[in-house]
Amino acid sequence: MTRTAEYVRLHAPSDRDVTTPCMDLALAGVQLRPGTVLDARP
Repeated sequence: MTRTAEYVRLHAPSDRDVTTPCMDLALAGVQLRPGTVLDARP
């Protein structure tokens, strides 16, 4: 998940944009500070 001042974007490990199918997570990401990057890869 990447949060900027303008948007929240979610990417699959294949770098495919999955923001729309995971809109619930994207909406939660709006609460993060701009500039935040979350990476769930081990």
